[in-house]
Amino acid sequence: SAKLISGHLLWLGFWSKLAFAITHRKQRGTSKSNPGESKRLPHALLTQKYPRSKIFKIPPQYRDGIADVFLFKEVKPMAETQSITDTLIQDAIVKAVQNVSRIMLHQEAKLLEANHTNLGANTMASLGTAPYVIGNVGFAGDANGLVYLCFTDEFARHAAGHILGMSAGEIEMHGHEVVKDVIGEITNMTTGGFKNALCDYGFPCMLSLPTIVRGDHLSVAAIKSASRGIFHFDFGKHKLMADVQVKT
Repeated sequence: SAKLISGHLLWLGFWSKLAFAITHRKQRGTSKSNPGESKRLPHALLTQKYPRSKIFKIPPQYRDGIADVFLFKEVKPMAETQSITDTLIQDAIVKAVQNVSRIMLHQEAKLLEANHTNLGANTMASLGTAPYVIGNVGFAGDANGLVYLCFTDEFARHAAGHILGMSAGEIEMHGHEVVKDVIGEITNMTTGGFKNALCDYGFPCMLSLPTIVRGDHLSVAAIKSASRGIFHFDFGKHKLMADVQVKT
């Protein structure tokens, strides 16, 4: 039978940092139930014995006699669940939009207006009469909802050209599909940042795939009983509107 040998236990200062690592080595051998398969400690047993551990799986072809490596470090408890307030929604979406703007568009996004009251069905009116490109990504879990990013068609094409390194003529030649892909990625990254903020506040959730719509005379309907905020951002020559709806 095979047995596991615990390595040295090394403390490296305070518990909040990496304290020690134990490498379990296995003696070459086989189990009776499954010849050729080495015995290993069950995952449940390890996590019960070491509740603060994280198990790093090593692919079989790289083991060379080494079993899994277990890292023991401080695991921060999940934040206590708080109510999702208008302030939380605003702070989260503003940070997400600004971070993505810096990374993808290399420019600053300035919040112009935030509206949490008197939200009518037609949330597109303030962007003008030009056609819109709207990306939306949903999230579901302890918090559920949608994030819509509303671009004018001109801004969507500008963003696609900047990110892909294409001229306006090249964007026109390749058609709406390249614009759709870029707006989908911007929306996905922005909603991901917003979702991470919700997780930090004790509302873990997962994202859906992005959906892109292009047209004019569009509106976004409100989710019943959801907290909703509409945020207008200035990108210099262009404007962006984010419609965020959250329900717990």
